[in-house]
Amino acid sequence: MKVSIQWLRRWLPRLHTSAEEIAEALTTLGIEVEGVEHFSVPQSHLIVGEVESFEPHPRADRLRLCRIKTSADQSRQIVCGAHNFSAGDRVPVALPGCSLPDGREIQLTQLRGVESDGMLCSAEELGL
Repeated sequence: MKVSIQWLRRWLPRLHTSAEEIAEALTTLGIEVEGVEHFSVPQSHLIVGEVESFEPHPRADRLRLCRIKTSADQSRQIVCGAHNFSAGDRVPVALPGCSLPDGREIQLTQLRGVESDGMLCSAEELGL
């Protein structure tokens, strides 16, 4: 089972030690801790967008042209290879300027001749 340190601190507000110290204390109490994982999600240019619509890419069988609402008055076109979403879903969107944990820099780009203004991200791509 994985447990978030933030979750533990919500239930134990006086818990101010590091994750490693907590793991050691739990192990001492007889609760096996296999390891501590650290991750970080990009802090800028990462937002939650809403899928407004999508259609097949005109020049690629496996890609979709997605219209993503990124604010109250703005939508962006993003080319995406995923097929596990529907209109109305809220999805993580990396905007141009975002640095993903694997080192990729998101930029305004063209995929098979169609402009893509960002990237829809999976949990894996965000390092989660």
